Amino acid sequence: MPVNHIPEEIRRTAARCRHYAMCKIDYLDTGLCPPAKKTPYVGYFPQGRMDLCDALAKDLIPVTEAAVDIISSCTLCGTCDRQCR
Repeated sequence: MPVNHIPEEIRRTAARCRHYAMCKIDYLDTGLCPPAKKTPYVGYFPQGRMDLCDALAKDLIPVTEAAVDIISSCTLCGTCDRQCR
């Protein structure tokens, strides 16, 4: 996945992550990200995926199968949107 294939909207969203970590602790009791509950590594939480997307967009890290797997694990459920407001 070449960097130029990361949609601009995803680049902007990833760059806006403020690392408050609300997506990791279910502060609002609205649930946790399903992939993060299944695989509790930082990369699988929304914040980790945002960091990966941002680093890829800035060409700071190489595209690897693991990075693609982690980024692709997002279910687009919106739980992180409710936590991060």
